[in-house]
Amino acid sequence: MAIPGQIGMAIAWGIGREEGIIPDGPAPDLPKKQIQHMYVFAHCVATADAYIRNQCAANEVATVVAEDVPEMRKFLRNAFFGLLVNPYKVGPDRMVQFAADKAAGRIHPGLEFRISRIINTIHFVEKKDSLIILLADACAFGLRRYFSGQSYGTEFAKAMFGVDGMAAQGLGNDGLELGPYVSGTAWSIPRPPTTPT
Repeated sequence: MAIPGQIGMAIAWGIGREEGIIPDGPAPDLPKKQIQHMYVFAHCVATADAYIRNQCAANEVATVVAEDVPEMRKFLRNAFFGLLVNPYKVGPDRMVQFAADKAAGRIHPGLEFRISRIINTIHFVEKKDSLIILLADACAFGLRRYFSGQSYGTEFAKAMFGVDGMAAQGLGNDGLELGPYVSGTAWSIPRPPTTPT
């Protein structure tokens, strides 16, 4: 769990609650769990793109490497290209405001779900063939335990982000105040923000 913190790696995530509703609009003919997977994946990728736009140099780009789940490949690609072609904005009224931000008088301005700094396409790989996928799985395990209040969740989050990193990014004990779909990014070594592009 400590590898992201040791190398200063940013982590983007998307969370979908099982009881979460499926957003309005056309949806593929899939079970609800797979549709939620598609939405959460799109939110995670858009959040990673926002991190790159807001925290990285203007010439920095990224690519997406994802675990190859054959029955989801087409739908995840469609979600990715949907945001590339048709971005949308979620206003502050639909964002979860963490207690730490509320107490400090910070109001989240909303989030634009778009892709402009992630290039190419999604690269699907077998889990066994990719160390980055194994690291992502470990982070997902730790974040799931943290956000659902399960045992060792806080310890895992502290290992990934450090205590200072958690507090600075609003990942305190109020991390359970989540709606049905949530995205975010966090990193252990704060980088000075650059001008958003």
